[in-house]
Amino acid sequence: MWIRSLDDKLINLAVAEALDLVEAFPEDASADAIDAGTVPPEAFEVVAFMPSGWEAVIYASERSEEAERAMSFLAGLLASDGVSATLGGGRVRGLDELMARGQGAGRN
Repeated sequence: MWIRSLDDKLINLAVAEALDLVEAFPEDASADAIDAGTVPPEAFEVVAFMPSGWEAVIYASERSEEAERAMSFLAGLLASDGVSATLGGGRVRGLDELMARGQGAGRN
């Protein structure tokens, strides 16, 4: 299944080693502060990890619930036989657009 990353690269999820929900912290936060829990995440990202070691962010939100919903939606897509991110005009879409289309709110 092909999908667009947030930086608009085409990602083949069929060859991804793993998908994970990752907390993203401010760049200037110290590891000690993060470990102590004194710095909250600034975003929650769905990341595809590729065999080459490359990581592709395919969804991000400031709200953990939205990122968890995106991860569940993506897991459902990947578990369904014959489902492709190119549904609807042969255009590769981003995860946020696929989720909106699933609720009847997406653009064609």
